Amino acid sequence: MPQFLPEIFIPQIFWVLLLFGLLYFVIARSGISKVERILEEREQKISDDLKAAKRAQRESVETSERYDAEIQKAKAQATKLISEARAQAKTEAEVALKKLDRKITAKVSDAEAEIKSAQAKAIAELDAVAQKSVETILSRFVGLTPDESDIKVATRDAKQKSPPRLQSVSTKRMKR
Repeated sequence: MPQFLPEIFIPQIFWVLLLFGLLYFVIARSGISKVERILEEREQKISDDLKAAKRAQRESVETSERYDAEIQKAKAQATKLISEARAQAKTEAEVALKKLDRKITAKVSDAEAEIKSAQAKAIAELDAVAQKSVETILSRFVGLTPDESDIKVATRDAKQKSPPRLQSVSTKRMKR
């Protein structure tokens, strides 16, 4: 092999150094500048993308905070509306209850008045029956015909002398 001959060894080193030197200057002038430019562009693009990402993150945080504030505001408004609706419903229910209570009280009063009227009528009829019975008993069994005023006085006295339990039975039933 001719490369390993010592007589041509020095010229080979000369030519190798010359060719590698030329190759280095050509690559350094054209290739490395292109690679440096590509690296700079890439670094600039990454830097711009990071800035855009940070900006987008800030915007998303701000949007999220606004959204949360709106949600809190809506919740507060909904709570307020619910409490107002409850208060209004409570007021309406109280008004309706009072109105119904007045109607029931009026009906109870009317019913009590009717009962008292019926009781008075029944007692009056009972007095008439009692007077008629006394008159019949006296005329048939004793043979007397008493005066009507005497019969009235006798039944009234008998009614007043009757035991209190009998007098209160009718009023207890009426109160129930």
